[in-house]
Amino acid sequence: MRTARLLMKLFAIVLLVFTLATSRILPLPYLVLIGLVEILLLFLVWRRKVIQVFVVILMLITSSGLLYVEFVAQKIINYDPNVENTISFFVPNNSKVTSIKNAIKLKSNIAYSTLLDDKVVTFIENQLVLNQYTDSMVSYQGIEDGIAKLKDGTFKILVVDQGFLSSVQTFDPNFLSENKVIWSIKKTDEIINLNQVDVTKEPFVVYIAGLDNREEFQANRHDVNMLAVVDPIKHVITLVSVPRDAYVQLGCKSKIAMDKLTHAGVYGMDCAIKTMQNLLSVDVNYYAEVGFDTVTNLVAALGTIEVNLDEGFVVEPITFKKGLNILDQYSALTVARARYAFKTGDQQRIKNQQEVLKGIINKLLQPSSLTKIQSILKSIEGTFKTNMSGDKMFSLIRMQIMSMQGWTFNQIAVTGVDSSKPSYAMGGRLLYMVVLDKQSLTDAKAAIQTALKVSN
Repeated sequence: MRTARLLMKLFAIVLLVFTLATSRILPLPYLVLIGLVEILLLFLVWRRKVIQVFVVILMLITSSGLLYVEFVAQKIINYDPNVENTISFFVPNNSKVTSIKNAIKLKSNIAYSTLLDDKVVTFIENQLVLNQYTDSMVSYQGIEDGIAKLKDGTFKILVVDQGFLSSVQTFDPNFLSENKVIWSIKKTDEIINLNQVDVTKEPFVVYIAGLDNREEFQANRHDVNMLAVVDPIKHVITLVSVPRDAYVQLGCKSKIAMDKLTHAGVYGMDCAIKTMQNLLSVDVNYYAEVGFDTVTNLVAALGTIEVNLDEGFVVEPITFKKGLNILDQYSALTVARARYAFKTGDQQRIKNQQEVLKGIINKLLQPSSLTKIQSILKSIEGTFKTNMSGDKMFSLIRMQIMSMQGWTFNQIAVTGVDSSKPSYAMGGRLLYMVVLDKQSLTDAKAAIQTALKVSN
């Protein structure tokens, strides 16, 4: 029995030392203090059979808790520099074409939109060749033209990049119910190589892309487009938001390709980042792609957040007042999404989205949130993507725990005027756009550069 107790105590010590040595969340002084206190406590009660059991249990709980947090964090922060996109081949439901092999046999023509990048078209052609399809594909100019010719039988097969499916459904809401997929291929691309920095010693820029992921085929559209310039030395975060409908040049196109900012996401994260970089004349270091479920899950884990609104509004059955509002997960999502309740629409919504983000950050920085770290990490699992490594994230967490210093927020919303402009992604169709105010854009650029200046 004595040997068993000795082995139990030694195991608890070894496990605790290993866990503390490999932990990335708590600062080193905290880890050393925990280790010294618990190991010293064990030695003080070494010969007390009953009490030593409780100390060993305490050490095991500490070790398992830290190991579990590391495990959950590792699952969440699994940065993959690649993005995968699906390209599908559609035919009418009553088509005789049932597979790509069948299409070859029936000599069915395959049509693609000229809006697709040349690299994507080449990829599709190569995949077809691998499947013994040797005929040349035919092209069409606009999405509407492609849908019409698929319906009248001119085109037998229509190639659609999944990122464009939401645009296709704008022209034809019944497209998915009236047509079927006979073949799908996946294309993997590396996201733009961003310049990463020491996040605890110099300012850095994060592009925050918010996705309305309630509908599968809307997933690539970025309804939130925000830059966060984080200064870890001054503890200042500068938030710059741009309307989703801002009329911009797509950063991934060498030719003139003006469109809504939200459509940049249709061409991938790489295009969205380049578009924001070009628009605001700044290099992005990191990106975070989040869904609306990220907001609800995170606020649920935190309990509530405090948000200051500069304009009251009503979205039944909730009334939001001007000034301080205490929001739960559902009301926080309502504030982040509401735009029709305001005369200025999306202009006011992006201000409110900044307030929600600010409220979440402030709540995360409270000491009480340390006790909820497991549930907080678990709440965002599978709901966001980022290129910031776990080591960099944890270094920020450790820095914040050591300083316990509050953060100051500077909030900027680029403004513009309503207009109707041709959309590149929609084949030149006139859509609602926001033409950005030049002075507002200039002021935003200046604020970003000021935030990036390092104090001597």
